[in-house]
Amino acid sequence: MKYRISKLLIVLTFLSACAVAQEVVIDLSTDKGPMTHVASGFLHTVRSETVASTQTLDPLRPKHFRQRPDAALDPAVYERIQGFGGTLTMVVSDGWGYTGTEWPGDNGDWTEWEKLVSNYVDTILNNKLNIYYDIWNESNYERYWPRSEDRFLETWRRAVLKIREKQPDAVIVGPSYTKEFPYSKITDFLLYAKKHNVLPTALSWHEMHADGDLVVKHTAQLRKFMAEHDITIPQFHINEYSRYESHIDGAKAIKYFVGFHDAKVDVAIRACWRNGDCSGCS
Repeated sequence: MKYRISKLLIVLTFLSACAVAQEVVIDLSTDKGPMTHVASGFLHTVRSETVASTQTLDPLRPKHFRQRPDAALDPAVYERIQGFGGTLTMVVSDGWGYTGTEWPGDNGDWTEWEKLVSNYVDTILNNKLNIYYDIWNESNYERYWPRSEDRFLETWRRAVLKIREKQPDAVIVGPSYTKEFPYSKITDFLLYAKKHNVLPTALSWHEMHADGDLVVKHTAQLRKFMAEHDITIPQFHINEYSRYESHIDGAKAIKYFVGFHDAKVDVAIRACWRNGDCSGCS
């Protein structure tokens, strides 16, 4: 399917119980190429207790899922997601949790972290599952990582080495930083990962702003940096996008869709926010 050259303007009205109606004008005078459905990704959507109804999920034809380990490794959830023929990313750090007092590397002890990673790899290999590894979620946000950046980088390094020791062809996703495009954090991570030979298969971050046009600018900046430093990473994943104030805004969602398409992003996952009585998680 292609966006064909035309002078036709289609006016779409988005109606929602949680948002006022909006008009979106789409100019079809430019051929954007084949549709990739790159933005049809969802966070924490399919759960073991619901598995997601056919009526709710199937019409959306989602292609990408980002799940916690308990869901990603649940046979019913896994089979449901595989039925869509897309990608499944497991957030390894969700299995560790973010509410305890102990964190990887405390007191120089890496035993439990490496054991957790190793057990997940064994489960995936033993059951012949096709799952990507997202090592840690939003480590530049204190809620998810109350330790130093150096500690996070060592946590990353140890996880990558453990995964690739057992599964050399694994797809590893990261660093999954958040906030409004932390460029310097991402580039510092890239230099570290190159130096220690632990680059990800997919470079990932979260686009937490209201302007999808910025996606093109951000990916261009990173591709330029990578070219200048001889860094090659096959895929780009925006594994959470859209801030809560724009989450139920149809016009802004379309700007994101266009931005991902133009930026040639491989995977885009819709974030999960609650805005008053309206949830962006379902």
